[in-house]
Amino acid sequence: MNGSSSYTMAGNIVSLLFWVLVCGIIVYNLFIKKSKNRAAAALGEDLRRVEQAVRGLLPQDDQNAGIVYAHWEDVTHSGRTTRTTYYRYAAAFKGETLWVFPLQVDKKTHDVMAGNPWVLTPGKLGKVMVTLKDRNGMIRRVETWLADKQGDVIVKLYVDAENLNSTKYLPMNILQEDECAAFERFISPLAQKVAADNPGIDEMIAQKSAGGMGGVAVGLSVGGLVAGIFAPSFGVIVCLAGLIFAISGKRKGSPGSKALITSGVCMALSVAYLVFYYAVLFV
Repeated sequence: MNGSSSYTMAGNIVSLLFWVLVCGIIVYNLFIKKSKNRAAAALGEDLRRVEQAVRGLLPQDDQNAGIVYAHWEDVTHSGRTTRTTYYRYAAAFKGETLWVFPLQVDKKTHDVMAGNPWVLTPGKLGKVMVTLKDRNGMIRRVETWLADKQGDVIVKLYVDAENLNSTKYLPMNILQEDECAAFERFISPLAQKVAADNPGIDEMIAQKSAGGMGGVAVGLSVGGLVAGIFAPSFGVIVCLAGLIFAISGKRKGSPGSKALITSGVCMALSVAYLVFYYAVLFV
């Protein structure tokens, strides 16, 4: 009896220590660490490192350009696996010119190296999309998507008013509220000018997107037809998915009907084989 009580008490102590540890980690990450990082950001050292890395690569006449730190996370999904690729940038802006510098940041020392920039002007841009996020009337994030005259993406940027060291991939502590607001005042008019200069770009982008769906549709349909030889029911399901993609792409403006015809033929053959398979199976 005493042994059982001692065992229960020991278990309770271990459980209590575990939850104290968990709570301590949560409190540290939510409050203490964030407070330390915000204090470091207020000193402005990381932002100065970014500015110093970029100033030397700007033209002599554009040394007074505005500069902001930016980043972007590319999230891709494959089955149950999610992969995130992190990108860090500096964006310099003046007049109607935007320089976007890829950055290499040392995760421990926060030393910054800037690569050769994209130099983007209305003459090179076909589409600029801007999404703003604010809090209490203050801009907190400017999301920018820039594409060329063919509608192909050049770069995507998140410019945040506050950047705190959250992971080893996002190590910077930067407060740039005024700089973020200045960037919005630059990029929004630029987006309007590019839109006025390229009135047909949205249709071109929609057609490219639809064409991509057509390629997926053909791949699924052909793959489903082949898979159906070994698993007829599964083949029909995959072909149906391909047909749905083909129809959706056509509705969105995909030029030509090859994807739709191919998907329809594969679907018909797959269903015919399924019927034949079960007819033979149950004879």
